[in-house]
Amino acid sequence: MIETLASALLGGGAGILGTVVGKVFGWLETREKRANMKLEHEHEARLLELQMQGRREESESEARLAEINTSAAMRTASYAHDSSSGETYRWVAATLRLVRPVLTCALIVTTACIVFFLEDVAAVVDVANQVVFLTTMAVSWWFGDRAPSKK
Repeated sequence: MIETLASALLGGGAGILGTVVGKVFGWLETREKRANMKLEHEHEARLLELQMQGRREESESEARLAEINTSAAMRTASYAHDSSSGETYRWVAATLRLVRPVLTCALIVTTACIVFFLEDVAAVVDVANQVVFLTTMAVSWWFGDRAPSKK
């Protein structure tokens, strides 16, 4: 009888020990699964962050590309408008090409005449200053407009 009682106690103790060991290993496994899930979630969050950053950079690139395309389209439309008048007579084209040089020379000659010949008259000094202003503005703008572009 003692042997039966000892067997029952030892069997029950072994069963309880097995249950405790199983629970400890289950708890350790759950803890390990949670640690792995945490790593996976951090990895997914980092991937989403990188995707958002990529989309933001892509949007910025698309905006810059759209701006460049718009500028090019406006320039092309401007050129098309300027050339849409068709063929002109040769004397008209020559006259159009001479407008800036003739105006420049006329302003320079007018300025020189006013400065050198009419400098003493008070009312003319105002006119002379205005003509000097217009001459320097026109010359610098016209020739500055023709400056080579830096690309």
